[in-house]
Amino acid sequence: MPHSAPHGCLGRAPQLERIDRLLERAAAGHGQALFVHGEPGIGKTALVTEAARRAGRLGMQVLTGAAEEIERCLPFSAVSGCLGVDAASADPRRVRVAHILSGEGRLGAAGASAGPSWVDFATVEAFLGLVDELCAAGPVLMVLDDLHWADTASLLILRRLQRVMAQLPLMLIGAYRTVPRVAALGELRAGSDGVRPAELSLGPLEPSAVTALVTDLVGAPPGTALAARVAEAAGNPLYITELITALDRESALTVRAGAAEVSGFTAPASLADALVHRLSFLSADARHLLRVAAVLGSRFAVSLLAKVLGRGVGDVLAPVMEAVEAGVLTGAGEQLAFRHDLIRRVLHDAQPRSVRVTVHQEAGRALAEAGAPVERIAEHLLNSGTAGGAWMVAWTARSAAPLTARAPQLAVDLLGRSVALAGPDDPLAGPLRLHLTVALMCAGRSREAEEHARQALARGTEPALEPALHWILAQSLFLRGRPDLAAQAAETARAAPAVPPAEATRLHAFASVCLVSMGRADEAEAIAERLRGPDADGGDAAATAFALQTLAIVRLLGFRYEQALELLREALRIVPESPQSCHRLALQLSLANCHLERDRTGAAHAELAAGRRLAEQRGGFFLPWYHLSEALLLFRTGRWDDADAEIQAGREPGEHFGMSRALRGLAALIALHQGRGPEAAGHLAAARAGTGTETIAPFYAHLTLRAEALDHEVRGATEQAFAVLAGALDAAEGGPGGRPALLSFLAVDVVRLALACGETATARQATDRIEAIARTSGAPHHRADALRCRGLLAGRPELLLEAAQRYEEAIRPLAMAQSSCEAAELLARAGRPDRARDLLRQAVDRYQQLGAAWDIRRDEARLRAVGIRRGHHGEPQVGAGWDSLTATQLTVASYVAQGLSNPEIAARMFVSRRTTQTHVSHILARLGLSSRVELAAAYARRQGRGPGRSGTRRSP
Repeated sequence: MPHSAPHGCLGRAPQLERIDRLLERAAAGHGQALFVHGEPGIGKTALVTEAARRAGRLGMQVLTGAAEEIERCLPFSAVSGCLGVDAASADPRRVRVAHILSGEGRLGAAGASAGPSWVDFATVEAFLGLVDELCAAGPVLMVLDDLHWADTASLLILRRLQRVMAQLPLMLIGAYRTVPRVAALGELRAGSDGVRPAELSLGPLEPSAVTALVTDLVGAPPGTALAARVAEAAGNPLYITELITALDRESALTVRAGAAEVSGFTAPASLADALVHRLSFLSADARHLLRVAAVLGSRFAVSLLAKVLGRGVGDVLAPVMEAVEAGVLTGAGEQLAFRHDLIRRVLHDAQPRSVRVTVHQEAGRALAEAGAPVERIAEHLLNSGTAGGAWMVAWTARSAAPLTARAPQLAVDLLGRSVALAGPDDPLAGPLRLHLTVALMCAGRSREAEEHARQALARGTEPALEPALHWILAQSLFLRGRPDLAAQAAETARAAPAVPPAEATRLHAFASVCLVSMGRADEAEAIAERLRGPDADGGDAAATAFALQTLAIVRLLGFRYEQALELLREALRIVPESPQSCHRLALQLSLANCHLERDRTGAAHAELAAGRRLAEQRGGFFLPWYHLSEALLLFRTGRWDDADAEIQAGREPGEHFGMSRALRGLAALIALHQGRGPEAAGHLAAARAGTGTETIAPFYAHLTLRAEALDHEVRGATEQAFAVLAGALDAAEGGPGGRPALLSFLAVDVVRLALACGETATARQATDRIEAIARTSGAPHHRADALRCRGLLAGRPELLLEAAQRYEEAIRPLAMAQSSCEAAELLARAGRPDRARDLLRQAVDRYQQLGAAWDIRRDEARLRAVGIRRGHHGEPQVGAGWDSLTATQLTVASYVAQGLSNPEIAARMFVSRRTTQTHVSHILARLGLSSRVELAAAYARRQGRGPGRSGTRRSP
């Protein structure tokens, strides 16, 4: 009979027209996500395949992939397949991401949870950076089929891409089945940050399209009887195709008088029956081969299939080719794939579980012998039940470390089963329990890890394993914000007979770090001083570094900044320069913050720039800590837009690592000063609801307190503002540094508000204390604070003016302007209106540079009350257009115009990729643009170079 290749997109012209429009927009720089959904066999794969072909015709880079059911527990498997991330890739960018994905040099592991989060942010950043780089080389289409099987980490990547897709020459097309419903897909379809994806819901083919499809398959339009049979397929193109194929095989089709008819054949009752009918024409050998292949997954290597079957590759080629010719299998690069996953599912479900278990066991063994990645082996072993128990237990014990680094939850599941199979007397039981504890930690299940460690220690484990279990317990407690329990665990471990002296010394030093975090600085200092000397307890380098860190924190909290800086430098000289060193990164970030408190902004910025890449690679709480430190530096030095960008970059990881309150508090402070009350209210609400259990977070408690107080002050509730700060100081004795450390940040506000509320005694006490702090620290901003407090208390404008000068030296423009206005008010009351007016004008100029609209309103009202007006106001600060951009934003815009990707811009500017992305979003909003391409063109026009470049550069 006449038979042409089935045309999978017949009847889908409207959908293809819509896809064409979206592709053209993406190629022009305005990306969007499109999700195609419908029942099995409805034509989703055919549609997205045709979309990929059309994108290629437009010159777009086309990246395709499909999620697999067997890989649902493997983090990033779907997106890494689509992006071609492979350690063997010829592209160094993809190799770099593969290295991070493997878990090397990262805190935790790919897929590790942190509270409610799913994945490690360092790995997420690596993938997003790769997409940025690909888009800089030209428009990109990402196609991901079978999203209903996608792992949650891949879905998170797609959600993050949705936020910025409109700015990029990027289109994402995802296809999935509507049943069963997957909650994570619902979140993806809902979009984020007000950006919703496009959707195509594929329904049954229209009757005319069904007729066209049958005509294309048969070579003639259907007659009455055939049309009736085809109608039973309810417009499902795969069902129709399989039905026609079955009729053809049974020779039940005839063409008479220009129409195709059917006779003498009972049609398959369902799509599944139709697929089974196709298989019935294959040889017994081919059917057996396909049943085994169905267990291996949607895609498989012929060599693996042969190994599992216990045959040579040459022996399976004939049945393989038979399946290919029958349309059951098709080529997929270097592998084979089932033409439709429904075929695989029918074959898979028809087999007894015992058979499937055996196939998975053999597949695991075969992959292990071939040196396959551990996660691929583990997927099959996890599906093999308890079959091959001894071999699986031994393999799991050998492979636990790399498996935990790549897929911690998969490791937890396999290790849990292996522990149960091994039994208490197996020599591998102890190492397996230790590996399980580590895997639980890396999967973000810290409380379970702690419980496992306690149980293992209580039951008695091998002496060689005991120190590691003690460390896991102590560090887990510390990292989740319980330094009290961590110190207790460290001291208990130190006394354990199985803990060697060197390890005991390290644990003792670690306990000192815990104590100082609890506010017990004297005890911590005493321990650290004993351990600091080279002869103390053997002079262990790691213990000495911990001791130096403790002493540095004590000195920092005691405002002896120079001593703290020297101690941190000494510790850094001891700790090796290794990408795996969390301790070194903690010391580096501490050093940056110490420079910041000493008002050495250049040195602080240099240390943060040096630690940025390591913080991005290591992830964990280091990432939000880095962004918070950078944001504080920028806030204090008056670069508020840049600070906002850092805050936004750190907020998502901050929410999962206990830094949310500090970041939100700083964001609220900026918003309140700039007169953005509703936005500030949102930040404060999030700060109150957010977590702050991370051990680092208490050192930044002042940010939220200042924001809460300012919020009351903005609304005219001065007494409530004072109560917030006074109450916090009363409760501060138990925190790091106690009341003095907190007062060092709050003194000026406490004095201002106390005087406004008639609390002169409180103002005097705070002034005396900040003067003592200034004498100890020698930091310019502390000296300025002391002068300002004394000036406010005594009503002496000359002290306030001297404070303003000190603030200017410390590069603290907000405090400088505030102190100038306070001096202006006193001078006006003293009969010096001209000088007061000059000071007001100078202060308002500074406020305008900061965008501090509320401060302008407050200080102008206060000065008007004493008869001072600044006269001609000049032009208000522009909130939109090129003149509204900061120097940093103008630099970013110039790099975008050159076609640089976000990672490339970040590297040149020594900031993070996320920060760069935020800058680009702000620039587009202020210029009223919607994509990087538009920004490149607008920048070129502004420079007088004509229409400009496209904002992307083509690969050579």
